[in-house]
Amino acid sequence: MKHSRKVDQDDIVRARNVLLASGRRTPREEVDAYRVLAQVGPAAYLPLLARALQRLSYDTGSCWAASPLPS
Repeated sequence: MKHSRKVDQDDIVRARNVLLASGRRTPREEVDAYRVLAQVGPAAYLPLLARALQRLSYDTGSCWAASPLPS
């Protein structure tokens, strides 16, 4: 899987911090973090992204498509 956009190291650190932080995170925060990390390690993070997207769709009643994907 090739991506034309290079992932910023700050984005990677921020995504890992979101996932490792104590306390609750919203399903949207989790999806955003996994999207960043899936660009770096697809084999490890794509299954987790899929599960997070599924949970997000359950939480929002399948309305998560209302927020556009980052370009």
